[in-house]
Amino acid sequence: MRKRALAIFYISLAIAVLALLAPWVRADPVISPGIPTVNVPAYLADGSYLFATTASLGPDEFLLPVEISDAVDLQNWQFDLLFDNAVVQEVDPGDGSSGIYEAEFTPRDPRSLSFILGALPLDFLGEVDAAAGEYPGVDPR
Repeated sequence: MRKRALAIFYISLAIAVLALLAPWVRADPVISPGIPTVNVPAYLADGSYLFATTASLGPDEFLLPVEISDAVDLQNWQFDLLFDNAVVQEVDPGDGSSGIYEAEFTPRDPRSLSFILGALPLDFLGEVDAAAGEYPGVDPR
């Protein structure tokens, strides 16, 4: 009987410790393609974007948003984007962006734009390699 009571005590203690630590356990961020859109965000169309660049879409063109979820205090990010180059291709609009635009971290808040640090479009491989950026608006302290 004493062994059983001791086992129940240790199990209860383990459950209590896990319950206390649960708030500090964080899931890994998920970077995923969003829903393709033919609507150019206002900050890309009104001339307020980097060096007064304006983005527009031609026929059969679309933007592919990349979404990051489950991130806490995100400052830097990087991903590769793979695609079937027999179906689509990355288009360089000739504005220095290589067709990779910064995004608003907070929807409809132009003060929350990320910075693109680099990306290498490899259309012949069906890949945008090492797309990376940062959002300096978060103070990690």
